[in-house]
Amino acid sequence: MKGKILYNFRLFDGENVTCEDRHMWLCPFSTKEKVRIMITLSVSKKLHGLRIWNYNKSPDDTYRGVSYIYFN
Repeated sequence: MKGKILYNFRLFDGENVTCEDRHMWLCPFSTKEKVRIMITLSVSKKLHGLRIWNYNKSPDDTYRGVSYIYFN
């Protein structure tokens, strides 16, 4: 799956506090590759805050979310 680009509209669908999987996103995971999400804006903007919601479908699925995150 190296170098594969996935586009997902669920990253910015306007639903933030939910347990409905139609508003959540998962990607294929491999211990050999890092998962990267790149967001490109059309113009330069100051970032005043950033909210990240982890995968939250059910208590049984909590292992499926992000364990470590890095911003650059």
